[in-house]
Amino acid sequence: MRTVLLIAFLVATGCGSTTTRTFEETELNLRTLPKIGEQIRGPLPETRIRILAASSQMYPSYKVTNGGVVYTLGLDRQGVSRYLATSDPKFATPEGVRAGWSLAELLQTFGGTVAYEQGFAHFVRLPSGWNASFEYGTSIEEPEKAKVSWFFQR
Repeated sequence: MRTVLLIAFLVATGCGSTTTRTFEETELNLRTLPKIGEQIRGPLPETRIRILAASSQMYPSYKVTNGGVVYTLGLDRQGVSRYLATSDPKFATPEGVRAGWSLAELLQTFGGTVAYEQGFAHFVRLPSGWNASFEYGTSIEEPEKAKVSWFFQR
């Protein structure tokens, strides 16, 4: 009888559940993609997701779709746009750079240097203000093999 009661208790309280909680970014329906420093007017929906915008900076994160491209938007407490990023394969910078470009192609085309922020990423600043970024931990010692995987502005 005790076993039956224990099983009934576990079923009733969900202790035997293997349900995994998943969190998705809250979607913001905006007419245009905000520029960095632009304030979003009106009340913002609640979000539980935060985006890492630098090695020690996180912002509440929202999903924004513009022109068929999905972006992640980081807003501060006043609703000011502080970070914008995408890894969407449909995205191209104004210069025409897309995910998959090699570090060698970037440096040959635009010159410049590779910036590095510990705990964040290696990236190359582009004339448009976008940063072409490499997954954290990517070796840039072989520029032909290091591939752009995402873009950000802040």
